[in-house]
Amino acid sequence: MTGEQRAVLLMVFLDPDAFMQNAVSVFGEARANEVLIENVAIYQAQYDAAITNGTYKTRAQMEAEYENSPEYLAEQARIAALQAVQQAKMQAIIDNLPSWSVVGGKFDSMLADAKAATNLAQAKAVLIELITFLKKSHRVLYWEVKNTEE
Repeated sequence: MTGEQRAVLLMVFLDPDAFMQNAVSVFGEARANEVLIENVAIYQAQYDAAITNGTYKTRAQMEAEYENSPEYLAEQARIAALQAVQQAKMQAIIDNLPSWSVVGGKFDSMLADAKAATNLAQAKAVLIELITFLKKSHRVLYWEVKNTEE
């Protein structure tokens, strides 16, 4: 690879040498050189114009400029804010969701109480306990589906 071919490819690839090594390992030396020539031909006019205009930048330089641009930084801040909201939501769900041993134990206890109920008052107490428990446990499901904590 000549210096100019490398400079042309540096506009497109972060590491033209790694690109060539990969091309050689995939296609073999002869086809890799053809791929090199094809890629340089695709970007040669863009390279020539950048050199003429004094605007030549490598891919690494373009990426660094972009990553420091107000647009990119604003997008990263937006993404971070969304992630913070999602993490807070997940933490609220975790904080309000008891362990399965607690949940399973509660259902086992209510089932035993329902089986042992001998009158309407005892059955009513189990039903009220079940409804109260289900209301609390379904709150987490509601938050997830509605995407809001009410």
